[in-house]
Order: sequence, then structure tokens, then C-alpha cells
Amino acid sequence: MLSENKIIYKEGDKFGDGKYGVMDFDGEIVIPAKYSHIYNYDNYLIVKIGGESYKDDEGLQGLITNEGKTIIPIKYNRLSKRDDIIIGKNNEGSTLYKIIYSNNDK
Repeated sequence: MLSENKIIYKEGDKFGDGKYGVMDFDGEIVIPAKYSHIYNYDNYLIVKIGGESYKDDEGLQGLITNEGKTIIPIKYNRLSKRDDIIIGKNNEGSTLYKIIYSNNDK
């Protein structure tokens, strides 16, 4: 989840194609606008390149922190959560990631 002083912003066409990133309330870019979609996911952000929404299997997804640090590489068609395990699924199969939360991740 984004911290209180950050927002998701969009560059490009207001109603069509564009890329999303994260900035703080002072307008400083924290994560450049290079993703097709960004969604809050617990203490992290799902980022996606390609596809219509996070629910479809088009494009690739990964997981990053609020500062843009990669937690799960952007190489999965879908991420899903079971308890404290995140499952990355793609054509090669599934990979399990155990996410350990720390105060630095919030």
C-alpha cells in the first residue's frame, strides 16, 4: 500500500494509453511512469507491463516496494496470494515467494 505522502500518477493520454508511476505530494518522482498498471497490494505495489487490467493474463506482473525496489521480478502473467505466500504464475509454471514484512516495507 502506498504510504500516506505518495500517489499514483499517469503520464500520457488521459483516457487511453499512458504509463503509471508514483510521486510524492511535493511532485517529486519516486517511481518513474513506465508501467501499464499499478495496484496496491498489502504493503507493496503490483506493477504490470501490458494487458488491459491486473485481472487478465496478458502482460507481465511483478511486485515492488513504495520506493521502486523489486521484490518479485516482472515476469509473471498473474500474481496471487495465499496467507503470506505470493504465487507467481506464467507459462513455465508457478513460483512461490514467501514475503517477510518489515517496518522498512511500509
